[in-house]
Amino acid sequence: MATTTRTSDSGDTTAAAAPAVVEYGAVWPRPIVYEYRRGGRRRKRYSKCYKDGQLIERDVSRAAERAGDALSDGFRRYRRERNRSARRKKDGAIKDFARNVGRGLERALRTGSRVPSDLTRRATTKRLKKVSRMLVPAPPFFFVRL
Repeated sequence: MATTTRTSDSGDTTAAAAPAVVEYGAVWPRPIVYEYRRGGRRRKRYSKCYKDGQLIERDVSRAAERAGDALSDGFRRYRRERNRSARRKKDGAIKDFARNVGRGLERALRTGSRVPSDLTRRATTKRLKKVSRMLVPAPPFFFVRL
């Protein structure tokens, strides 16, 4: 907790202006106390049967976002290099097409190289088995032959 005190200044500097015995709060206002909540991140909460599915879904959506970022980065790099080639020489965008595409692909692959690890980070056999059990309903008993 942080505490802050404010004092009022009356402007008199003489000793006669100061009272001898004063109860607290008569001359000076009470200190202002600021209370702060404890910081930190809150834990994500899941119900027991849906936790695995939500964790896998979060990883899949992150991988899809990263793939989109990779595509965006690759095209941004290609366009920047294309414009640079066009400024430097006559028909430079056409002459340097292969080189500019290569540089754009380099950037896209660098950003997108983490997509497979995003997809498989939490995809263990046990977790996938639980999720598939949740998604696929059990067959009715009258289809089973004994």
